[in-house]
Amino acid sequence: MNYVSLKALRRLASLCLVALLVACQDQSAEIGKPAPPIAVYSLQDQPINLEKGKPTLINFWSEFCGMCLVELRQFAKFDRQYPNRIRVIAINTDGDRGDLAKVLAKEKYPFAVGKDQLKITAGRYKLVGTPTSYFIDANGNVAQKFESIIPESTLEQLFNSTAKP
Repeated sequence: MNYVSLKALRRLASLCLVALLVACQDQSAEIGKPAPPIAVYSLQDQPINLEKGKPTLINFWSEFCGMCLVELRQFAKFDRQYPNRIRVIAINTDGDRGDLAKVLAKEKYPFAVGKDQLKITAGRYKLVGTPTSYFIDANGNVAQKFESIIPESTLEQLFNSTAKP
């Protein structure tokens, strides 16, 4: 490969990277706006995606956050108590640190649990710390944001407000 084509290839790669970063920044979570897509994979490397038509609670958590683990148990309790009312997606933000498989072996969560390995979803949802949760309504819009643990009474309201007629 000659010098000119190598230089052109590097320039093309740089332009692609800039375009990708700009595209990711344009997609950010805002109350009342459509929820940005999530870039999350399960431990079995299966993509986890948002689905319109069903309210969804997205929770960002860390294995090293005690409040996060307590909150995941609360989500599981409500998910079992009110099945099929809200889709819960628990997104781990630890990257390569920790042992997610070990944590999940201790608890049998009845909802989707995935990893945000590249922190793309955390960026789109303006994550500052954990736990942080977003409630996405059935139309796919961001309805609420919770920074810190969601009170049990609020979870009760969320799950009950989506009761089927």
